Amino acid sequence: SKNLEPYPKEWHEAQGKNHERMYKIKQAVYKFTDDELNRTAEAVLARKPEERTLVNVFKAALIRHPSLIFDVLKVFMS
Repeated sequence: SKNLEPYPKEWHEAQGKNHERMYKIKQAVYKFTDDELNRTAEAVLARKPEERTLVNVFKAALIRHPSLIFDVLKVFMS
């Protein structure tokens, strides 16, 4: 429909950059081994439920996989 033609462009302008960043971070996390994922999950589960935030999950992953910081920096520098 003609009414929907501008939608993809408008969506990308509003949400596209963030979506692309999250996709690239997801790709970096996919490089983790099962053991690294399990150790990260164990560290997160050792926290109180109210402390299980995205920031704390990221910190736990970063401690167990320090090179993640370079992957994330690349995402935000590009």
